[in-house]
Amino acid sequence: ATDMQLLNGKVKVYNENNFLTLKDFDLVWDLLEDGTSIGSGGVALDSDIAGRETGTIEVPYLASMPKTPKDGAEYYLNLSVRLKEDTIWAKKGHEVAYEQFAIPAEVKNVEKTISTGVQINQDAEDEIAVSGDNFSFSIDKTSGTLKNYVYNKETLLTQGPVPNYWRGILNNDNGNYDGNWQGGNSKAAAGDIQVDTNEEGQTVITVALNSPSQPELVQTMTYTIDGSGAITVDASVDATKTSLGRYIRIGTVMELPAGYENVQWYGNGPVEAMWDREDFARVGIYNTTVSELFYPYLDTQDTGTLTGVKWITVTNPAKAGALAIAATDTVEASALHFTV
Repeated sequence: ATDMQLLNGKVKVYNENNFLTLKDFDLVWDLLEDGTSIGSGGVALDSDIAGRETGTIEVPYLASMPKTPKDGAEYYLNLSVRLKEDTIWAKKGHEVAYEQFAIPAEVKNVEKTISTGVQINQDAEDEIAVSGDNFSFSIDKTSGTLKNYVYNKETLLTQGPVPNYWRGILNNDNGNYDGNWQGGNSKAAAGDIQVDTNEEGQTVITVALNSPSQPELVQTMTYTIDGSGAITVDASVDATKTSLGRYIRIGTVMELPAGYENVQWYGNGPVEAMWDREDFARVGIYNTTVSELFYPYLDTQDTGTLTGVKWITVTNPAKAGALAIAATDTVEASALHFTV
């Protein structure tokens, strides 16, 4: 469907069957606001689209769209084609086809609330201490690593984010990468560390990280610390002065305390994906566990990668707080009991 078709509640359908018509199936729609259903129903199929034919159907989701969309919200329309009757190979209600459309709704941005009041103590020889209302953490002056983020007296992060230039090798990687990246993230050392204040009054700490194995490889981490305890992380990597070739992943790794097992995310799902094989996925809110994100492939390889992630959190059912990661656009993420 084009944006104009969607705004008029119309969707184009191609029937891949040879003999069955669309009336041989049930068609169900579901409207999502930020991953939560706000309306659903069936489609009255007044047009019988024959096998190998194309037609247009009307989806009555517009009545469920809020007159004033929520600030910052995203709206998705899910369509599901299901068996109308039992067959010898599946029961009534079995899904045989689906599609998801992003609704081009006019949505206002959320007004960002800024808090100040962050305290910085650089007197210690080995670390920079950062604290505010109900939170604290430190930045190691040698490694440049953020450590022991505590919120409301609970440790939510023990270490990170630290550079990560590697992942488990896949069966189909075929050596089309430079293996010298693997050691580039090992024991990075902090170079220059700057503490500033931006025009909004927030504290900004910038750390330049150098790789012992690749001295010309520099990763810059910029932490913008809000008085609420939220930290905006900007990471950039400069490898232009190195001889390094093709990389297979650039990102960061964080370590959480033991017991943080439940994973919830808003993005592509309901299972792991890769950027080049995510057509199956539907954007939504999904739940799993760290243990379940590890898939035991016959040859152990990278596993548990979630794509198109807008936010993700890993929680401990025995704790009141948790760390949430939210992306300006989207990121890839995983949560595992194992290092790369």
